[in-house]
Amino acid sequence: MVCETALEILDGKSPKSIPITQNKEGEIVVNLKVANAANVDIPYTIVEVASQVIQ
Repeated sequence: MVCETALEILDGKSPKSIPITQNKEGEIVVNLKVANAANVDIPYTIVEVASQVIQ
């Protein structure tokens, strides 16, 4: 999970030493409110397949 990887990095582990993993659950959550606040454009193709869209 992403949170586990973030915790490893925060604990001082080098990101290069952490293997790349694949999302096995297949869930995509898009937070448009945060994306808009950060001035980030999320492509419609991603929003379209997202399991959850937060507006």
